[in-house]
Amino acid sequence: MSEDLTSLLKSFTRDRSETAFRGLVRQHSPLVFGTALRFLKSDRAAAQDVTQEVFTLLARKASSLEADQLSGWLYRQTCRRASNHIRAESRRRIREYAAVEAMTPPSASSEFEPHHLSSELDEAMIALPARDRDALVLRYFEDRDFRTVGGVLGITEEAARKRVNRAMEKLVAMLRRRGITIGTASLSGTMTSMGRTTVSEKLVAQISAHALKGLPAAGWPALMSLLKPFLSGVALSSLLIGSSEVLLQANDGVSVMSRDHGGPVPTTKIKRGDSFAALPDTSSLQSIIAAIKQSSGGPRHELGTLRLKAILARISNEQIPEFVALANGELSDLERTTVYPLLIYRWAEADAAAAISFAVLGDLLTKHLDPALGTSMRGSLFSDWLATDLPAMEDWLKRNWNHESLLYTAANLANPQQKPLPLRDSIAMAVAKSHLWKDGKEGVLAYLNALPSPQDRLSALGAFSNQLYWQDSNFEDVERQATILDLIKSVPEKNVRDAALDNYLAAVARGNPETFPEFLESLEPRDRFHALVKQLGIPKIQVQIEGVGNTSYTDEEALPSPLKREAEVLEAGRAAGLPESEIAAEVAKSILPALSREEFGSWIQQHRDNPHLDEALAAGIRGATEPERGIEIAAAISEVALRQQLARASFRRLLVQNRRAAMAYPSRADVPADLAEEFRNILGETP
Repeated sequence: MSEDLTSLLKSFTRDRSETAFRGLVRQHSPLVFGTALRFLKSDRAAAQDVTQEVFTLLARKASSLEADQLSGWLYRQTCRRASNHIRAESRRRIREYAAVEAMTPPSASSEFEPHHLSSELDEAMIALPARDRDALVLRYFEDRDFRTVGGVLGITEEAARKRVNRAMEKLVAMLRRRGITIGTASLSGTMTSMGRTTVSEKLVAQISAHALKGLPAAGWPALMSLLKPFLSGVALSSLLIGSSEVLLQANDGVSVMSRDHGGPVPTTKIKRGDSFAALPDTSSLQSIIAAIKQSSGGPRHELGTLRLKAILARISNEQIPEFVALANGELSDLERTTVYPLLIYRWAEADAAAAISFAVLGDLLTKHLDPALGTSMRGSLFSDWLATDLPAMEDWLKRNWNHESLLYTAANLANPQQKPLPLRDSIAMAVAKSHLWKDGKEGVLAYLNALPSPQDRLSALGAFSNQLYWQDSNFEDVERQATILDLIKSVPEKNVRDAALDNYLAAVARGNPETFPEFLESLEPRDRFHALVKQLGIPKIQVQIEGVGNTSYTDEEALPSPLKREAEVLEAGRAAGLPESEIAAEVAKSILPALSREEFGSWIQQHRDNPHLDEALAAGIRGATEPERGIEIAAAISEVALRQQLARASFRRLLVQNRRAAMAYPSRADVPADLAEEFRNILGETP
């Protein structure tokens, strides 16, 4: 089912296949129509209007959606548009409905009313986190088994079962808070029956046809809006185009037609001096550029895209680099934005390695196209290649690993605070993820071992372990979290393994607080200790906040003070059988940089009798990113030589980072006299 859905979505977004879109409507219209009926109190006419609105929107937004998002997206859009429809009703009807409700005495029965349940149910569903809501929509409203749910979401059947069960428990609890008491089994049966709405084939055809009205006859992801100058205007009475044969018939009856492939193209002069003029009588690149400019300069029409594709069909894939070099100086920005993607996507279908090498390793996407379009094309090209020929893409990446174009880093507009990845690391992460889900950890390890150096393996694995959460919502699944942990622990090189493990545990703790306790339970004692240590140094976590209507946003929520969480971490270290010195050092390295000055003073008092305190403080300095915090920690060390050595090292870092602050530091009242003297000596040595 998930493969069919993926192919339908891809077929529609790439080819504007009406058959594919009708298949999408056929699969999902019971969900959309049934949800609209519940919202609109069984008003079938209004529900049909909402269903039409939702699928019309899908026709325009399909290129921005993935198959695993589709059911949840349709459900949210249906709820939103049905709510809008309700708000648009007249005040008279609202007042009448309110009056009827006020005159109706409440039922004495403890049984819930099915109509009341359906209303509360959808409101509660919208309030659920997206991952839970999507799982329930697939399982009950679309009546899919756990295996299919897992396939759509990209997780195992057992993981899908656990996710659905946890989501159902949350939903039951939310309904209980709304005054509706119902068991899990009863609710699941009720939700399944709600999803069994029949939609006739006639209505499917009607919705599909209306939704596609006004859309281009053929299309490709994220580019159709850029083709509007070629797509608006008056349609010809007929137009038939092959790879190099064209039939044009204008209203005055004059026509032009080419003959055999590769042969000369006889032309008949057309009276109109517009974009319907005959194709040039030569296939030279210069004449093709002239035809493109003529096509873009005349009156606009809906079939202009077909006209343009007929012109571009005369350029072979081997001629594309030569054509681009010539066209860069002659085509306008709009013309390049329209033409280049058509050529590159067509070339990539035949030879992805050659097309991507030209477009990505050259300067086509960075110098000659809009940056947003260039970024979109990179993603589409690599995504399609990854899905069709992983070994070839992997080999290409190895051969071009150090190419300067792959070190390009695009700003993360969706989350500016998140450190962006170089293009190379993003591709490496995608390849590693594909290996993980297809071949298990052995496949990822084999891929990592084939990279040029340990530093490259660290870079690729670091990107994979630290950034996967932000790229894949399925990463929230605890089973997958454990799988990735097992993979990282299997890396033979200690420096690569330890750095990736630190990044990974911090990413899980910070980005997925809801499942972090369950993740901890799945770990061995030593791993549990290290995970808690990483969480100890995190002052804030990412949380999903439900906004007005169906909106949501990510915000940060402060955790309790590390001092209040430290005892649990120390106990976990002892339960893992670790030496006290190792426990103290690991905890200090994580907690000390996160404490305020007041909290640091309290921490020192609590641990004053610890025989490993100096060792722990030294570890804390290694974990401190701010040199001033390093000096504060060093000042608490009792052993004079170690104290002065580490304080001097931190002060030299401060001198490099902020010379003005370093010059004033020895005069501060809170700096011990012996350290102030050391710092003055360093300043005296510095020119």
